[in-house]
Amino acid sequence: MKFYCSATSAVNDASNDSVEKSHCSSNHPSMATLTDMSTSSSSSDDETQHVHFQSVEIREYDMILGDHPSSHNGPPVTLDWEYDETILLPLDQYEFHHAPRRTKQQMLLDGSYRAHILINCDDYTDDEMIKAENDCKKIQKQRDSTIRMLPFSKMEEVTQSAGRKLKRLQSKHK
Repeated sequence: MKFYCSATSAVNDASNDSVEKSHCSSNHPSMATLTDMSTSSSSSDDETQHVHFQSVEIREYDMILGDHPSSHNGPPVTLDWEYDETILLPLDQYEFHHAPRRTKQQMLLDGSYRAHILINCDDYTDDEMIKAENDCKKIQKQRDSTIRMLPFSKMEEVTQSAGRKLKRLQSKHK
């Protein structure tokens, strides 16, 4: 399964600095989208700066077995670091032809669909996917335990502090 990422290049008129804006999505309507990242430039007091976006570079990313503990059913997935540059489009052409923004619900992948994607990649065995899923469940249990114990953390700190003070007092009296 491939994800597509577009990177918009821009030129800052005042300083000729290059600015990039990235946006990732997939060719499937239920795929997750990475958040937009952009770099802004600071403006000087007397001078107005303008940024003009010129083109959009679209990259293709593979989806691989991940390790994020927020997936509750099925194996976790993530984007691979490697990518294929597919096309460079003028910004106007990209804006005219890109798909409409998806809702949060459309971006969610259920566990069976994530497993289906990984099985179709032929890169992962069932054992690897089960291990990744079990690792996520273990981390989720640890996080739940931490949340349950938070109300007692202050009491634990006080108890440990009192224990240290008692040890210091005992060592001074010896």
